[in-house]
Amino acid sequence: MNTAPVVRPEVEQFVAAVRERFADLDPDEREDLLDGLEADMSDLADERGPEALGDPDAYAAELRAAAGLPPAGRGRRPVAERVEGWLDGARRRWDAVALGLPGDPWGLARSLRPVWWVLRAWVALQVVDLLFGSGARNFGLSPVPSLLGWGLPLLVVAVLVSVQMGRGKWWPGRGDRGAAARVLLLAMNVAAIAAVPVTVTEVLTPAKVAAWGMDEWTHPVSDVDPGVIAYDGRQVCTLRVVDEQGRRVEGLRVLDATSGELLPLNNPSC
Repeated sequence: MNTAPVVRPEVEQFVAAVRERFADLDPDEREDLLDGLEADMSDLADERGPEALGDPDAYAAELRAAAGLPPAGRGRRPVAERVEGWLDGARRRWDAVALGLPGDPWGLARSLRPVWWVLRAWVALQVVDLLFGSGARNFGLSPVPSLLGWGLPLLVVAVLVSVQMGRGKWWPGRGDRGAAARVLLLAMNVAAIAAVPVTVTEVLTPAKVAAWGMDEWTHPVSDVDPGVIAYDGRQVCTLRVVDEQGRRVEGLRVLDATSGELLPLNNPSC
């Protein structure tokens, strides 16, 4: 079975930078001129190391001169081209920093992209539920968004869309996307990352924690006798109810919400 050759990240960055210097050419003319560049640079990097690639500006200038082309224009480019140039430059700088870290954490993060695609869809739907659905009307979100009973099927659809965008199959994640699509995808990812803490906090509200029986996990009370009054895992030894003049009110009872039993307001075990 034939497999595509693995291209070094340094070669990808170099070729992308060279292509930027030929943005003034028609796509067909540019492809004719740069066809095989990636393979040639890969062979060069394999033989002499990544440092042999050199400066993409100098390489592009020599290639343009050899092809009889004028120097790359330095005039004001369209907004879309400038945005794409800025995004490409930011990506190269990020890759240069990330590839230099020990243990290849960036490679690990890239291998976990499918997890992020699913999480991104879940967070997006939770935000919709929080703003417009049941999350805005009750005591918090649910792990599966409710959205008037459509939460689960909508979550499946959202995950499908997010994964297909991440795989580069659907806009705005396709490889032929323009500057607007790249900016939109970047904004979506940044917004999803920023919404993760808020979403998790709204899912794990105190009321939800109590409803799911997670109190002992979040606030262990195993050392406190269940027959006494406790607060935040500590036994309460002094509990008095007074009126607005500070006089003690007698004869009060505590209602046990579980059993419905009225209990005297005292703590004789202290």
